[in-house]
Amino acid sequence: MNYRLKIKICTFFRNTRNLVFYRRKILTYFKTVTIEEKISSFRQSAEEIPGVVIIHNLKDLSVAFMNSRGLKTLGVTLAALQEMGDKWHFRFFDEKESAEYVPKIIGLLERNSETEFITLFQRVKTVDDWKWYHTSMKIFLWNETGKPILTIGIATPIDPSHDITAKVARLVDENNFLRENVQKFNRLTSREKEVLVFLAEGQSSQMISDSLFISVATVETHRRNIRRKLEAENSYKLGDYVRAFNLK
Repeated sequence: MNYRLKIKICTFFRNTRNLVFYRRKILTYFKTVTIEEKISSFRQSAEEIPGVVIIHNLKDLSVAFMNSRGLKTLGVTLAALQEMGDKWHFRFFDEKESAEYVPKIIGLLERNSETEFITLFQRVKTVDDWKWYHTSMKIFLWNETGKPILTIGIATPIDPSHDITAKVARLVDENNFLRENVQKFNRLTSREKEVLVFLAEGQSSQMISDSLFISVATVETHRRNIRRKLEAENSYKLGDYVRAFNLK
């Protein structure tokens, strides 16, 4: 390189203002095309993956891309999905169940790792019916400041005949029940929680009296208070509290 030209270039980039200005211009340019290029470069591979591929734009929580397998599963076009913006989630996912996995997604973004991924179970409203999916998710793209701007998720359906499907559904239902009824449950005294376990098993007042060494009248008082506080009318409903709050 010409010596004088080299001196001019070095002098130019020693000027912090020049360096920052042009660096921003270059990075801003690449930022505007990188999202499109990133998705475009991955599009063909996404069609070959045996699952649903979803790329989220974190700016507005909309769907930036979904492979044809996913669009067919939901019965929509990509354009229609993108037009929904962040409301697409409310159409195809259970809002109560999302409270289970949204904190995991937030944690992933806050830790902002290039290698970390999370897994979660989701029940999705497909063209046929509600179906369970197992999803793996990671950050897919960052902007010039290192902030995540895209995430990618790969979701695979869980065989409904498999035992794990029923177990996941039961676990999610119990967690939903727990969140909705925790305030009621916290109104119970320690003794009432003990009696609750016996009531859920269908034991009589006399049997509970013998087990806890308290009078039948005291058991009846606990029974009335428990049903009133929990707004439960039968043993089955009481059993939901025992299972959800791990009393046994």
